[in-house]
Amino acid sequence: MKIRRKFVLFIIASFVVSLCACGHIIDKTASNNSTSNITINETTDNTVLNKTESNNTVSTESTNTESSNLADGSSFEGEWNRTNIPKAFGGRIKITNQKNDFFDFDFRGWYGAHSGIISGTAQITDKYKSIFTYKDKYSNKTAIVTFIIDNGQLTVSAENNSALGFGFNVIIDGNYTIAEPNYTNANLIDSIFPRDADKEKAKNLLGQTAYEQMLDVMDLGIQYINDKLNYSGYIQGAGEGVDIKIDCDFYYILGYWLETSGYTLYTNDPAFQATLPDFFTKRTNATLNFVYKSLP
Repeated sequence: MKIRRKFVLFIIASFVVSLCACGHIIDKTASNNSTSNITINETTDNTVLNKTESNNTVSTESTNTESSNLADGSSFEGEWNRTNIPKAFGGRIKITNQKNDFFDFDFRGWYGAHSGIISGTAQITDKYKSIFTYKDKYSNKTAIVTFIIDNGQLTVSAENNSALGFGFNVIIDGNYTIAEPNYTNANLIDSIFPRDADKEKAKNLLGQTAYEQMLDVMDLGIQYINDKLNYSGYIQGAGEGVDIKIDCDFYYILGYWLETSGYTLYTNDPAFQATLPDFFTKRTNATLNFVYKSLP
């Protein structure tokens, strides 16, 4: 049985704990190489993935001590959050020590329960653009990260994210804001269970623990498009997921490792007390449990 508190503590820990996997020392360099967007190849099966973490720290030195205090909107300094994305794709960049020709930064990003961090020094090539070049000494691959500031928004793009050594599907690319980030799945629960009475029925069916874990999946999971279902989501790297089908007054909620090992169908339909409905993918070689409860 999984305890929700442990999972939440893990997610919090990924933000604040230094994951010392390896250290890299490189010379600070500047580059005008062009950048390209990185496409994530998502895994859409329901295989439980192992948590992957990465910690890359780049140490640099500079003799430039002249401070740059820009008031024209070209200052990179601040704590930036990736925005206009599902929360599962979140990322944070803290930029400090900005001078005329460089600044220091720390990045923490995640994809579900997978994470990656890197610290370094970016070279300011003009007042709105900076370049960070990183060469992994083990793979000999080079990543070029571009920071562009425009109208109070920071846009980051990278050539060759894989060279940065992050966890599964973690990237640094995206649009960042100093304001509160906008997560596109923030009110997902209301679109699935629009009325308080609907939420209460789901809570009565699942029980408090499994219900809260279902909310975690909606908050931190990757949502998959399935026209047969009201919702399908999975937290990559944590093994928790849920498929939901609502048909008039009947609820069908298939949980993956929410409260017990394996798959559990929670339903108030007496016709499926021991059978999985056809609109759910058949689970072969997996533990399948059934919880039937009559709801008012």
